[in-house]
Amino acid sequence: MASPTGLLATAMQESVEPIFKGLTLLVGELLGKEPHEDEVQLCAMSIRAQCFGPLLLARRRKTAQGIPTTGIEPLLDDVEQLANHVTRFSLAGIHALRPKDTQQSDNEVGS
Repeated sequence: MASPTGLLATAMQESVEPIFKGLTLLVGELLGKEPHEDEVQLCAMSIRAQCFGPLLLARRRKTAQGIPTTGIEPLLDDVEQLANHVTRFSLAGIHALRPKDTQQSDNEVGS
């Protein structure tokens, strides 16, 4: 993914891009903002980074001998744990960025 060939670019366009667009729409809905707004784009980028970062780290582990480990490698092997963390962390961040009046009504509904 760091230096894609033409084939990878085409495959990503066809398979990953619709997922990214869906993520952006969902984040916009959670924030109460339009998908093109900067805050929505930044949140979606952060979520993608949490998902792709471990993949790039795993690739680096396979190809580069002698690079010191970070200590988080065992955590990255449990996909379900990682997915749960990314979900909880991202939802908490999005909630913190929502307008205060929206947060108040969310708390009242949850009570």
